[in-house]
Amino acid sequence: MYDMIGLDYDDPKWEELLDQITYEELCNLIGVGYHGTIHLDSVSKPETHEENGPQGFSANLTDLTGNSITLCAYTDENIMAATWNVELMEELGEHIGEDGLWAGYSGLYGPAMNTHRTAYAGRNFEYYSEDGFLGGKIAAAEVKGIQSKGVYVFLKHFALNDCETNCRAISTFVNEQAIRELYLQPFEHAVVDGGAYCVMNAFARIGVIWTGAHHGLMTDVLRGEWGCRGFGVSDYTTSSYATSAHTRGTYDGLLGVLAGTDTFDSSSTTTQAYQLLVYNAADPAVNDVHLVNCMRQAAHRILYTVANSNAMNESGVVVSNMNWWQFSLIDGIIFSALAALVFLALTAADVVKFNKSRKGGAK
Repeated sequence: MYDMIGLDYDDPKWEELLDQITYEELCNLIGVGYHGTIHLDSVSKPETHEENGPQGFSANLTDLTGNSITLCAYTDENIMAATWNVELMEELGEHIGEDGLWAGYSGLYGPAMNTHRTAYAGRNFEYYSEDGFLGGKIAAAEVKGIQSKGVYVFLKHFALNDCETNCRAISTFVNEQAIRELYLQPFEHAVVDGGAYCVMNAFARIGVIWTGAHHGLMTDVLRGEWGCRGFGVSDYTTSSYATSAHTRGTYDGLLGVLAGTDTFDSSSTTTQAYQLLVYNAADPAVNDVHLVNCMRQAAHRILYTVANSNAMNESGVVVSNMNWWQFSLIDGIIFSALAALVFLALTAADVVKFNKSRKGGAK
């Protein structure tokens, strides 16, 4: 991983790196993504930590400071948008990024990008505006500031998550023009103008398809049109809703990976990771090459993001930092060893010569 820092996404060395990852590691990297990404022994990938925070890190779930505290919270996103001040929002983003560096987080579950469809939506305080252009431009500036500190963002909830009541089961029926002009516009600005690395899926469905399993959203638009290189994570999946019988298909790990969702906000290997492992490895007759290729692409996006984050600040690259006397000592040891070898060789030669002379005298 340390050799990949700064490399282009399409650099051939990524293929060499991915070849070293085992299938079981792929399953766990994709399936166990609860507030972070796992350590991979095969490629020396460090574990990363991510935390909630449309308005700054809120470390009440995975506090890494040991102080059981929440971090600094900033103002509502709708107030951020009301400033119309992109320079100020970029500076604010830099402060959030600094908070992440201090607390040991590499990823932020935010900013939140959904549209204000009504003044009574339950999470409007997390979203910028009813105006996609305004929200998108403010978000792009904030994203630039956050990511300048090596903290990658997850734009959420991607997409059409415009109400909180029944958000975990709602199906939104809307035409493509409205989706593009209204609901995707803030996300697009944050990715294209702000360079946002990652997204978090919405619980909601577009029509009857869960957003994380929607190929048109996760692959065609996000990657194909906008050029996003980072990874997509599901919303929280280790829950009774995500695993209950009548909604299990909503968060199907197979459909998600095939559509372009790269990891799942789950702390259990019995959910998506287990599905993938059992589906493709336990039954040799399955051998789904397309699925494994999609998993490989997911790993590529995750590793690319991590390689360009603050997770690599404390890298395993060995840098020579020896003093002159240490080099002199090593030189002295080498010289002494060589001298000892020469001495032993000469001594052995003298012994052989002496033995021969003794034998000659005896005759």
